[in-house]
Amino acid sequence: MTGNRLGRVSLRLDVVYCLIVGFSVAVSAPFTTGVVRLPVGVVVAIGAVVAGWAVIVWWLVSTKPLRLGLRLVMVANTVAAVALVAVSVTATDLLVVGVLVAVAIEVAAFALSQFVALRRLAMPAAAR
Repeated sequence: MTGNRLGRVSLRLDVVYCLIVGFSVAVSAPFTTGVVRLPVGVVVAIGAVVAGWAVIVWWLVSTKPLRLGLRLVMVANTVAAVALVAVSVTATDLLVVGVLVAVAIEVAAFALSQFVALRRLAMPAAAR
């Protein structure tokens, strides 16, 4: 897959993923607040930020150069993966820890796909 195609597919899938996760986190906040040891409002805000991020990524894909979008989203995904692992440390339930770590791995995988796309975009056409 070319860097252009991989980058666009990765960013579009990231949008869908963030919308689903953001909505799920916000809606489930009353049920998860006790096990993640964060107030309901904070959990709802996290969900809203994730869903809002999806809109920003969609805007980047639609209006900005691909390399810029890939770089910004890759960095944000790396930060998010680290933050998810940090939040998992505060969780009181092993299942929640597992879910948070799994989501961190998924987000890191998006960052990796965006990194690979950037590398492929940087390669000369003959080397692809």
